[in-house]
Amino acid sequence: MEFEKAYSHLNEAQREAVDHIEGPLLVIAGPGTGKTQLLSVRVANILKQTDASPENILCLTFTDAGASNMRKRLSDFIGPEAYKVQIQTYHSFGSYILQEHRPDLSSAIDELEQFTIIRDIQSHLDSTDILRGDWNTKDIISTISQIKQAALSPDDLRLVAAKNQLDNEALIEQIRDDLSGTASAKYPANRSYYENILTTLQNYVEHSQPTILGKIESIANSYFRSLADIFAKEDEIKSIATPLRSWREKYFEKDAHNGYIFKDTVAIKKLLSLANIMEQYVNYLDASGKFDYSDMILKAINLLETDDEKRFNVQERFQYILLDEFQDTNDAQAKLVSLITDNPANDQPNIMAVGDDDQAIYGFQGANTSNFFDFDQHYHPHHVFLTKNYRSGKAILDFAHNIIELCEDRFCKAPNVNIDKRISAENPPAKTEISLREYQSAQEEYSATASEIRKLLDQGIRGNKIAIIVPKHKYLISILPYLRKLEIPVAYTKSENILDNPDVQEVLNFCDLLLRLAESPKSADPDWMQLLTQPCWDLKTSDVINLIQGAYHKRCAVIDEMLNSEGQLKDIAEFCYALAAKVHSYSAEYIINAVCAKLYPNPSLDNYELYSNLNSLRELARNKNHDKKLMLVDFINLLHAYENAEIDIVNSSPYHESDNAIQLMTAHSSKGLEFDHVFLIATDNKNWSDSKGNNNKLVLPHNLEYVRHTGGTNDERVRLLFVAITRAKAMLHMSYSTSDFSGAKAERLKYLDIRESGDAPKSLTIPEPFNQVIESQITDIATEDIAPSTWIDNYLPKDDERKNLLMPLVEHYRISPTHFNSFIDLEYGGPENFVKSFIIRAPGEYSISAAYGTFVHEIMDELCKEQLDDETLIQHFHAMVDDCDASDEERADLHKRGDSELRGFLTERGEALRKTPAKSEYNFANENIMLGDALLTGKIDRIEVDEANKTIVVSDFKTSRPKSKWANNDNTFKYRIQLYFYKILVESSRAFQNYRVTGGRIDYISADTYGQIRPLELEFKDSEEARIKEAIQYVFHLIKTLEMPSVSEFKDSNKFLDYLCEEAGKYLKSA
Repeated sequence: MEFEKAYSHLNEAQREAVDHIEGPLLVIAGPGTGKTQLLSVRVANILKQTDASPENILCLTFTDAGASNMRKRLSDFIGPEAYKVQIQTYHSFGSYILQEHRPDLSSAIDELEQFTIIRDIQSHLDSTDILRGDWNTKDIISTISQIKQAALSPDDLRLVAAKNQLDNEALIEQIRDDLSGTASAKYPANRSYYENILTTLQNYVEHSQPTILGKIESIANSYFRSLADIFAKEDEIKSIATPLRSWREKYFEKDAHNGYIFKDTVAIKKLLSLANIMEQYVNYLDASGKFDYSDMILKAINLLETDDEKRFNVQERFQYILLDEFQDTNDAQAKLVSLITDNPANDQPNIMAVGDDDQAIYGFQGANTSNFFDFDQHYHPHHVFLTKNYRSGKAILDFAHNIIELCEDRFCKAPNVNIDKRISAENPPAKTEISLREYQSAQEEYSATASEIRKLLDQGIRGNKIAIIVPKHKYLISILPYLRKLEIPVAYTKSENILDNPDVQEVLNFCDLLLRLAESPKSADPDWMQLLTQPCWDLKTSDVINLIQGAYHKRCAVIDEMLNSEGQLKDIAEFCYALAAKVHSYSAEYIINAVCAKLYPNPSLDNYELYSNLNSLRELARNKNHDKKLMLVDFINLLHAYENAEIDIVNSSPYHESDNAIQLMTAHSSKGLEFDHVFLIATDNKNWSDSKGNNNKLVLPHNLEYVRHTGGTNDERVRLLFVAITRAKAMLHMSYSTSDFSGAKAERLKYLDIRESGDAPKSLTIPEPFNQVIESQITDIATEDIAPSTWIDNYLPKDDERKNLLMPLVEHYRISPTHFNSFIDLEYGGPENFVKSFIIRAPGEYSISAAYGTFVHEIMDELCKEQLDDETLIQHFHAMVDDCDASDEERADLHKRGDSELRGFLTERGEALRKTPAKSEYNFANENIMLGDALLTGKIDRIEVDEANKTIVVSDFKTSRPKSKWANNDNTFKYRIQLYFYKILVESSRAFQNYRVTGGRIDYISADTYGQIRPLELEFKDSEEARIKEAIQYVFHLIKTLEMPSVSEFKDSNKFLDYLCEEAGKYLKSA
């Protein structure tokens, strides 16, 4: 009866899809068109109309929740038989095949084990290998996963690398002169050179294969196609000068001899190394009977490809196959499907794919919309288009249609399809509205949004009918304080790393301290400042600072200073000593419980999340420990392993404040849902249109870029906005601000096509009468301080009491290059970390990398001052390593690194450094150098002096990975500032008062990606020097007055320095 009722409610197109049982079928189902019900009704109809049993039907979807919901709906139609239908995710289906046919496979490895295996493979690579050592292991893992999703093997990668290398070597000889010509003149004078290159590329591709393997085109074809596209669009754009230059810069770079080479030269080397790592990784998993998450599908594919009998068995079992959300499939999943349908005995398999390429928004998970086109070409299916929407009002659907029309790659536009896929409103709400508001600031926008939602709730609108949808999760966090200020309950899925939870961090830091204390009292010194800020101790900030200063001046362990005191500090020390004595004999649970009891003596419901998170961590550790007694050292080491691998231990628990809570979600997680009121916030160009691209540093050759999600194509961003818009049933509220929280200007969203018109701007994509932009301005902003508080806040000079406490510590302060860089370096805490490290002088962590840097600097000092030969210097290095505080494994790594890097550097650069007159480790501490009112000091690694010309070159040795050019978003930003500070020091000193610093240099110890050891040289600019001089004086002033600026609004150190320079100008004028 339920089936008959559901079938009777189907529209004509839905019924066509349900009744088309035999042969391939492709259903394109737009948003709100009833796709959810369709699959279950079709399964019920198959069982009704054929003699197939439930076991002969396979339904594949993407999430466990989707599979569960489909089974529940099906059980309403056919009862318990629904549980005999195979309704699985693609990965669980792959696992099902393996369990049935590959019992030798044990279990899937997790992310940490995967990281450990890959890192171990890297550590054993040849010292000259481009991906050796600790080179971005996470990027390697991510790329291997993407390669697997594209169903490629290590041998496939080698084939691509070899063919690319062959093409590049042949082509560069033919076009090198023309490339130089393009750079020798401006457009249009250089146009002929680009035309020559195009002709050369065309001739080359016409005499070679267009593809290498499957979807992988030849690299030559990629170069030709992209350049030909630029000339083809010449009539559409004002000038092709910029696109042509961008084409050259994308594919070519200069080598050490200033000649042009393909940028893919390094990418090919990385690809070959990646193939080697991937092969070793796959072999290791095979030998140990293990597999990773991607292998659940790939091993199933391999099994079905290589074993005809097993493939025929699977094909015979599943006579009807239904694929849900087909737009989200990746290449490997599509290949698995083809293997279970491609049977020579049946060229018209009973397969149905349902989805909507207009809602393909999971490219970052490997989804490939081309699978829609491939399915159509492979199966030649019957087409059914569902275009009747039962959710939204006409204005919202018309707006959504205008947006999706901006998408170029759509199935409905394919030559053999070519239909108008406009969605019609079949069950519109009584009232439909769209509003678009512009605010002057993000604060105004969020405050107004909260006020509007408060009004809706006060009018009796249920919270579960209201949703705020954002492009990225961070905007949910940003708007929460504004909602809470107006007591608006919220519901959202938390997605946080348990290890980032402040309460969890406090417990784990305490445990860390206990383990260090058990090892040696001195090793625990870096942990005391943070621990002693806990409310349970009830200590004064002044007592803690005096304690740290006392230990520093006495050169004793902090805990020894505590034991020599009286009162609370002594009691804390005795408690910690007693508990530390138990860490190697008592279980982790015992120690953690004792720590929690001390930190939270009166536990309440407020501590529920802490205990829940700790239980999750303990459960994880027990599983890893195979249920043996869990000791604290094993527990902490495991969590440190997750941190070092940068793997989150995610708590994705739902957060629900009340039954009347409004829904907060990202556009990606909103797919499939609907709400009466939808608020789209931050709808500006940066958040919904612009893309920063992929952060993976393992650059692939250009013809393999398709395997990696690159931050979202224009089509994908259009589709994401389309999905967000179509969640709204009746009311769509959109807003944006002209400046963000930092005051940076934001551009209007280009997809809205906002034009100035009469009294107010209007959007050309929003239908009338809703297309007018409402320019809003509010002054009463309902907000609160949303800056998170951290333990270091207790020590910062934020009030007179703490300033008075710290003022004596800066009385004789002098600023150095290291101090200045620490102050502006936001990656490591900026002014906060500066105060902790250089004013309070809190003990720091011992770093094996820092130790290596120290040893190298000592060797460079000996090279300069004592002119020792290479072998003697290497022996001295090994002696220092043998004598350092490190584990045997760390020492072995240091020895290996020194033998490779240091020996290579000395061979390449040692003789030149010996011959150049220079002063090493030159210290300006006794010079009392003044820059305005600022006192300067510092030490320079190397000062090369030309006595005849009275000129100097300053140099600094670096053991970090070499960079070939200066940038504002990596370490070279700090290095550049450091060299400028060196120049200012030298030229302001008495010792070098008649000299000019004409150059600066970073001497990298290790080889670059080309295997060459090359310094990075800096050409000083007067304007930049003047700017940094002003900034130094201003920062010195801030430190002396303990006026530490807030840095929450700055995205990076470069932006912070810009701010300091701007403020410095004002300060120096007023002074």
